[in-house]
Amino acid sequence: MSNRGRTTPQEWRLFIALGLPEGLRAALTHEQERLQAAGLHAAWVRPPGMHLTLHFLGDMPVTALERIAAACVPAANRVPSLRLRAEGLRCFPSARRPRVLVTNVQGDVQQLKRLHQRLTRRLGRLGVRLDSRPYRPHVTIGRFRRPLRGAPLAVLQQAVAVPSVPYGDFVADAVELFRSELRHGGAVYTSLASAALQGRPSARDSQDDGGDTGLHSAR
Repeated sequence: MSNRGRTTPQEWRLFIALGLPEGLRAALTHEQERLQAAGLHAAWVRPPGMHLTLHFLGDMPVTALERIAAACVPAANRVPSLRLRAEGLRCFPSARRPRVLVTNVQGDVQQLKRLHQRLTRRLGRLGVRLDSRPYRPHVTIGRFRRPLRGAPLAVLQQAVAVPSVPYGDFVADAVELFRSELRHGGAVYTSLASAALQGRPSARDSQDDGGDTGLHSAR
C-alpha cells in the first residue's frame, strides 16, 4: 500500500472502505431515482461516493498516512476476497425517525466483520480512536436533513418494509484508504491507498499476526 498527494503538514478526514462496482452503483442510483419520483427527497449520495465503510477515522494528521496505510496490509492479508450483495433498505436510527437511508449487505458477512476486527486491532495500536458501537455493514445512499412526515415518510416506510429487493452481487478484493473532502455540492472521496484481500481461512484466522508489512499501489 502506498500513499500519494501529500503536501504540507495538516489534517485530512479519512476512512477505510470497500469500493463498489459500477453496476451496483448504477442499480442503487436507479433506486434513488425511483424513490425521488415517488415523493421522497433526500441528500442523495452520488454514485462515485458509494462505498462500504469499514472504519471512519475522522481528521488525522497527514504525517500518519504511511502508518495507517501500512496497518491495513496485515489486517487484510489473511482475509479472503469477499462475496457480498446489496439487498433491501433500512434506516438509521429507525424507520420512524430516519436520518440515513442505507442498503443491507449480505453474503460473507462473518469474514467482513473479521476484517473489521483485524483493522480495529491494527489501528488501535496506532492510537487511532474508533467508533465502539457494533459494526453493521451497509452502503449509505441518502441522508435526511429534516424530519420526515406525511407522504414522504410513508414512501420511505413502504420501501424499507420490503427487505428482499436485490440490487446486486459484488466481490471485494481490496481494502482502500480514502480521503473525504467537503466541497460545494457534496463530499468528494479520493482513494489514497489499497491493500489486497488475499488470505485463506485457516485455524490461525482468529489470531492477529504481525507478518506482512509490504505495501501495495493505490488504484
